[in-house]
Amino acid sequence: MTHPQIAFYEAKLAYETDPADVQAALAAGKKWLLVDARSTDAYARETIPSALSIPHRTMNPETTACLPRDHLIVTFCDGIGCNGSTQGALALARLGFNVKEMLGGIDWWKRDGYATTASPGRVSALACGCSGEGAETTEEAGLPLGEPVPGWKGARVPEPVVLQGVFCRLEPFDTDRHASSLRAALAEDQRAEGWTYLMDPPADEAAFAAWCAGMTASQDPVFYAIVDPQTREALGVASYLRIDPANGVIEVGWLHFSPKLQRTRAATEAMYLMMRQAFAWGYRRYEWKCNRLNAPSMVAARRLGFSYEGTFRQARVDRGRNRDTAWFSVLDGEWPKLSAAFEQWLAPGNFDEAGRQRVSLSSLTAAALPGR
Repeated sequence: MTHPQIAFYEAKLAYETDPADVQAALAAGKKWLLVDARSTDAYARETIPSALSIPHRTMNPETTACLPRDHLIVTFCDGIGCNGSTQGALALARLGFNVKEMLGGIDWWKRDGYATTASPGRVSALACGCSGEGAETTEEAGLPLGEPVPGWKGARVPEPVVLQGVFCRLEPFDTDRHASSLRAALAEDQRAEGWTYLMDPPADEAAFAAWCAGMTASQDPVFYAIVDPQTREALGVASYLRIDPANGVIEVGWLHFSPKLQRTRAATEAMYLMMRQAFAWGYRRYEWKCNRLNAPSMVAARRLGFSYEGTFRQARVDRGRNRDTAWFSVLDGEWPKLSAAFEQWLAPGNFDEAGRQRVSLSSLTAAALPGR
């Protein structure tokens, strides 16, 4: 019978190694592969040459698929006081790899005089790299990062507010208040062209009522009725959707304007009011997306000041047909100039006695954001 103490030490040697043994195995050409189980920031700051970076918290079948099954995988971390290598070894063992933990980590590796990827003369921080504390930022390690967003705490969730304009009013959609007049207004589109890129038109009154009930109850999209302030009739609908307060992104969509609303100052004002409110709630990015074949929507986006960003090919299958989706956006930093353009266009002096515009909105938004 094997003495318990002998079994214990044999087990330790089976599951643990040290820098000298690793260096000797690599020099001899053995199939040993080093895995840095610390954070990617710590890896970028300094690691052992030829080591792969797989932070232990991210180890799963997908992130470890690159590891050869015929190699001995050796995990390491910063050293004493850090258990990242142990966590990594456990995770890899559970995934079926042959694995050992390197005692002392990168600290003992350097104490034994072996090279690292750090620049000559650079002093390595001793804080544990598993959490990233004490490590340089990725940008300091030569990898670019985005601009800081100081004090960012997210945007507000859209609230059921009424957006009052001169030519229209946007009200949170309510079936009891808006369904009847909206149905009458949309019925004037006798060829149902307004439904082409939206959805199949409701087949009957019950289907229309169900559509309206869905808009009333929906939390994302959040639907608004576009109401004539004089007649109090709903002439169209619009919504906020894909609402992402944490990242400050919101989209305008599900636009359906009746013939009474199309090509009017009220239609443009409705889009202005929604954009203004989104930025007032703290959103950083305001999106417009449409079917790439929807030429009127493509033109409208540019007219309203959106910048075309590209097309997602084969983004969706709509009613059995391919849809390539065009993406547009307005950023919060662009809004002050666009707001001034909208206000100039909506001003009474921009229209003659017959209601014809003197200066087009397209020319104003193009001048506000040249090069879009």
